[in-house]
Amino acid sequence: MHYRFITGIFTFDPGVTLHSYKTATNQLGKLISNDFAFFRPDFRVLVKFKASETLGLIIERLLNLRTLII
Repeated sequence: MHYRFITGIFTFDPGVTLHSYKTATNQLGKLISNDFAFFRPDFRVLVKFKASETLGLIIERLLNLRTLII
């Protein structure tokens, strides 16, 4: 989810992304299951000087929810 707002030559785009995975495998009568989730906050800034000149800054952080909950 991102929210974008523009002020002057700056475009700010803060947001978060949540990835959740769950797998299950049954081999030779043994069930193996894994589940994990990642939470990624990010922040983007674009500076538009001219129509053909843009400077971008992207800051991202990957957080493993399993280590946050424990």
